[in-house]
Amino acid sequence: MADIPDIETLGAARYVSLRTFKRDGGPIDVPVWPIPHDGRLFLFTDPASLKARRIGRDPRIELSVCNANGKRILSGWATGHAAPVLDAALSDQAMKALRAKYGWQLPAIQFVQWLRGRADAYVIYELSVDAHGAQ
Repeated sequence: MADIPDIETLGAARYVSLRTFKRDGGPIDVPVWPIPHDGRLFLFTDPASLKARRIGRDPRIELSVCNANGKRILSGWATGHAAPVLDAALSDQAMKALRAKYGWQLPAIQFVQWLRGRADAYVIYELSVDAHGAQ
């Protein structure tokens, strides 16, 4: 079995598979950009996204290092929770960390959001990992 990643390992990864849960409890895995900042881990997404809706209903998550399309899982799964960041200053710091890590890719994503009429629509979640690990 692959090692269970900690916050530092997840934050250093280029892509992380985020597992959220449907109403019936079934898992949905999507690759996301992990944002490390001050020993914490954050996620940037559109608040209307399905992952945001699932997190709003059930904040339980699982995280694993993966490749860009999420098809190759490269570590074990860490269990944890996601919570929206309500502090504007912390949200701004997470966005700065996102820009620093992903450079030109962020404006490309924001351009697509602008085309969809959702240029300023985003939410930042803090992702926590349980101390006892995962499956």
